[in-house]
Amino acid sequence: MFSAFRNTTLAAIVAGLALSSPARAGVITLDVSGTMTPAFPGFGCSPTCTLGGDIVIDNSLPAPGTILSEHVTATGFLPTVGPFTVNGGISGISGGVDLSIFDAAHDQLSLLFATPTAGSLVGYAGGPLSAAISPPFFGDAWLLSSGSLTPAPEPPSLVLLLSALAGLGMALRLRRD
Repeated sequence: MFSAFRNTTLAAIVAGLALSSPARAGVITLDVSGTMTPAFPGFGCSPTCTLGGDIVIDNSLPAPGTILSEHVTATGFLPTVGPFTVNGGISGISGGVDLSIFDAAHDQLSLLFATPTAGSLVGYAGGPLSAAISPPFFGDAWLLSSGSLTPAPEPPSLVLLLSALAGLGMALRLRRD
């Protein structure tokens, strides 16, 4: 009985590891979430303006703080903006960075947040943010009322956890039989 339990659990863990993608040290995925409000007449929300998506940063050597990808959606905005997928780079601000991301129509999403090293994403692991969306040749049309960047769970860790739970479930089932 114990041998069957051990083999089943081991098989579940191996399958979970095989399905997971290889993790790279220092790569962090940040979930973007926020609610925005119009700053000028002519810009609106239906019924609310929300941001969602992710930004992937590589904090490993040789180029720590490199943005690997960004994809932030914008829903409820009038006129429509987003998705923001074009990296506009980062610039330093007092105590942090201003990360700019553009959409296909050149609307700019500016995310401002504190980092351990001003002007760099090295060592950044999430937190509160400020944000604004500016159409081309216009000031800030929407401003963030609340929002944050939060670390997302690593896919390999999540797969490993699910594999272990599946193995435990099978073991309990075998034990009852």
